[in-house]
Amino acid sequence: GYTEALVQLAEDFGISTIELHMIGPGCPDCDIDEDRTINFEGNGSKSFNLRLMTHKCLYTSDLIAITSKPHVVAFFNPGFTCPDYDWEETMNLLDCGSAILCTSNTELEGVSDCNYLLDHKLLPHLPPLAAEIMDVEGYGDLTFFAENPYAGTRVRQSGTMANDLYVKSRWMIGGIIAKPEKKRAV
Repeated sequence: GYTEALVQLAEDFGISTIELHMIGPGCPDCDIDEDRTINFEGNGSKSFNLRLMTHKCLYTSDLIAITSKPHVVAFFNPGFTCPDYDWEETMNLLDCGSAILCTSNTELEGVSDCNYLLDHKLLPHLPPLAAEIMDVEGYGDLTFFAENPYAGTRVRQSGTMANDLYVKSRWMIGGIIAKPEKKRAV
């Protein structure tokens, strides 16, 4: 799964350290800052360092002043279109050229998230499947929307609608952030 993907990334591009920052209100109260050595081949001949850090906060200008520019930004079931959440500041801080990966629980929520990312100019166009579902043209192949092959199998029931069933992180959206380059505020 994810460990194999990190190993492949490190091996293919000669990366010696991968920093993984987990950011959000769901992170542990006590921030984690740990280093782990990951072996490529099990015999210890090749390895890379994985540095895992957690930040129990929102992704704001205060946080980016102390972290490096991300190469990949991942959102796990962010609820972009839910009125209870405000993603505006975070969206404005993301840099052009970084990869973006998003998961959603349902196909409908995923299509809505694709549209949100397009409206905020984070995706250059709709992914082909989302465009097909929405029955619109103007898509390209620099983005994708598909079922998540790493999603779990546990079916859950919504706490607010009895007939709403879903699998967490069942759908994935991805691409390269396409908005005009801005200088990072530090």
